[in-house]
Amino acid sequence: MHEVREISESIYDSVLKSKFRRLSEILENPFFLQVGACDGVTSENMRDVFNETDWSAVMLEPLPDMFAKLQVNWAHKPKFQLVNAALAPYDGTAEIRRIPPEDVRASDAWEWGISSLNGVDSSFGRPGFHKETAEFLTSRSRLEQVKTISFETLKKNVGIKRIDYIQIDTEGYDRIVMEEIDLVRFRPFLIQCEIYNLSTVDRAKLFGYLQRHGYSILYWTFDLIAYHL
Repeated sequence: MHEVREISESIYDSVLKSKFRRLSEILENPFFLQVGACDGVTSENMRDVFNETDWSAVMLEPLPDMFAKLQVNWAHKPKFQLVNAALAPYDGTAEIRRIPPEDVRASDAWEWGISSLNGVDSSFGRPGFHKETAEFLTSRSRLEQVKTISFETLKKNVGIKRIDYIQIDTEGYDRIVMEEIDLVRFRPFLIQCEIYNLSTVDRAKLFGYLQRHGYSILYWTFDLIAYHL
């Protein structure tokens, strides 16, 4: 039976970075996939580790303004390929709900990163927010059309041959994204995925999906680590 265990935030961060650094030591030419990269800085708890290692990567961010910031913030990493699209079950376009840049409050910079293909029922009205915050986000959010790309097309376009680490942060769309990635073919050693915006049903489906593919799971309120190291 694969382990499923709740841990504290501090232990979570320590375990995640420790496992990532261990992969850096034992793997030759390691590669990671990041879905929902935002600007590469805001709420990026792995930025220091990404900076200190020599991994190759593909990072996806659908919002054009956030993508422009991402390009600037990772310009010093030539082995990072950046893709201006949302990972989805199909190629084309979709409407994404986000907070307009002009409405982001100076005291809450994390609002830059809130955007979801799941719409208003995920990150904008989630139970974890204070009532006034949820009302503000809902009233200020807007729909914006973005490009979508399937995993199969992404794999062909950027030449993905292996994936050692996956990071997913898509504000409630996370289970769908996870299930689009071929875990049988690629079988990454380490997965980080946001779970805070998932419904109880979607969270159970995500945990079950990862366990069926042979992963143990450590989690806290916001995120999970799945691994088979």
